[in-house]
Order: sequence, then structure tokens, then C-alpha cells
Amino acid sequence: MTVNDNGTVTISCYCGWTVDRPTMDAADAAGRAHIDEYEESEQLYREDPAAWAACHG
Repeated sequence: MTVNDNGTVTISCYCGWTVDRPTMDAADAAGRAHIDEYEESEQLYREDPAAWAACHG
């Protein structure tokens, strides 16, 4: 997380995802939602190897 000069907060992920939010709490919530979404997609791919292959080649 980075606090910007204008008071907003930027949060980034190693995957390249980045978002700005007005507060630390909002940035933290966005980061947690991003992680949850990633984990859900990974679960779907584990259950469907063909979907994983189509996404990751």
C-alpha cells in the first residue's frame, strides 16, 4: 500500500493488479477482495483442468 500525496491509497499485487481507494480501510478491503477472487478462480481451474489449459495455454 502507498499513501498518495492527495490522501488516497494505492494498493498493488505482484500479478499487476493495482487500484486506488480513498482510505486505507477501503484499499485493504479491495486487496482482500482481489485475493478472494483469485482463490476462487484457482479453485475452479483445479476442478476443471481444461479451463486451466485454455487460460494458461
